[in-house]
Parts: sequence; structure tokens; C-alpha cells
Amino acid sequence: MAWHGMPWHGMAWQWLRPALSTNLATNPAVLTNTAGLVASLATGNTPGIATNAAGLTAAVTPVLVSAFTPAPASEAALAAAPAS
Repeated sequence: MAWHGMPWHGMAWQWLRPALSTNLATNPAVLTNTAGLVASLATGNTPGIATNAAGLTAAVTPVLVSAFTPAPASEAALAAAPAS
């Protein structure tokens, strides 16, 4: 299947922006729940897996929502304006 003919080609990894990665990597709730999830998976602690997976989802969701929220029209126009 040829991906280069798709209209959304090149946008598949656009969500992985440096700011998004930084926001996730520096969020204490994300770090805590990720560490807890890994530890629970390593020990087979099923309740811990469920708790940390839910906590990780709750911690990541606001960061992802804010990353995909469009900028106000005035900011978008400034970003698109050529530098003088």
C-alpha cells in the first residue's frame, strides 16, 4: 500500500511534537503512574496494573487534549505571517 498518495501523508507523527513530549516527560503524575505500571507488570500485580493504567490515562488525557486544541485565530495568523 502506497502511503505517499494519501492526503494525510506526513501527518501521522505530527502529534509527537517536542513540546508534547516534554509535557508528558515532566508531568509527575505521568512519571509516577508509568513507574507504577512497569513495577506492577514486572510483579504480576493485577490490581496495581489496573490502578496505574487508569492513573496514566487520566494523567495523559489533559496533555493530549491541550496539544490538539487549535490556537485562536489571532495566534494562527501570527504564526503564518512571514518574518520581516
